[in-house]
Amino acid sequence: MIGSMLVLLSSMMLHPAAESLAEIQWNAQTQRIEVALRLRAADEQHFIRSVSARDVESLMEDGDAFEKLAISILKRRIGFGNLPDMKKAKQSAPVAAQYHWVGRRTEGGHVWWFFEFESPEGRPSHVRCTLFEKPSPKAGQRSVSSHDHLHASPVSTFLVLPDADASKEDGDADSVNRPHSFIVTPERPVTLIEWAAA
Repeated sequence: MIGSMLVLLSSMMLHPAAESLAEIQWNAQTQRIEVALRLRAADEQHFIRSVSARDVESLMEDGDAFEKLAISILKRRIGFGNLPDMKKAKQSAPVAAQYHWVGRRTEGGHVWWFFEFESPEGRPSHVRCTLFEKPSPKAGQRSVSSHDHLHASPVSTFLVLPDADASKEDGDADSVNRPHSFIVTPERPVTLIEWAAA
């Protein structure tokens, strides 16, 4: 009896909650944030179905259609800017045009989305990420992407890499420009980006 309860509890704890990982890097030469976003394949399919009635497989085979769809998803769910911009519910058309698709790669049960966000005014100070919703305590209202775990809030981790064109001339540059991370949750979708010191 105790053994079966331990197996049940451990399987519940090992079952993954909704998560994403984004590696972000500022490139001063191009005035863009370069992003590598890792998602569970199931979450990718959920995001696709949320904006398109078209068959997921046929979309993935049509490169141009998938690129347009991916940009549509990204501009709705991930944004960069300064704090006043991030508090706006919708992004303007010029901001939406700042997203540039680079590509997609599969890796086991995950996919990587590569894109860039153009920021001609300089390095943005904040990110807004609404990839996941907070799990609902009501069983009939749970989202597929939130993975139905009430004990673990969905989380998006952002790993801030040193600037793409960072100079290594200074002997102490490695200690200043170490990668660091922060998380974004459904409760706090807008967060300050602590860029490495220039």
